[in-house]
Amino acid sequence: MVGGETEDQIKHYNFDKLFLGASGVSVDFGITSTSREEAQIKRRMIDSAKEVILLVDHSKFDRRGLVTYATINEIDTVVTDWGVDAKTVSKLDEIGINVIVAPKNYK
Repeated sequence: MVGGETEDQIKHYNFDKLFLGASGVSVDFGITSTSREEAQIKRRMIDSAKEVILLVDHSKFDRRGLVTYATINEIDTVVTDWGVDAKTVSKLDEIGINVIVAPKNYK
């Protein structure tokens, strides 16, 4: 669901935990989407959430989508797969983001 009506409705919700995906994740450019409409909804959801959990595979790191909808500091936890670069995990850890890496044999 996207659009103004959806944005207006989300203002009335309070999320304890918000799970989001992204087109790209960059320490410098933030969390991005390829869709302006989707980015607006995700932005509104972040504003209504106590905790933001980003679910992305390793291929999303150091990539940028068209629209930034959050800074990296607005993310509490990143859940990713075993292919993530150790330097990326270190950067996120330094910022204070909890990183959960699924093991290679995870199914």
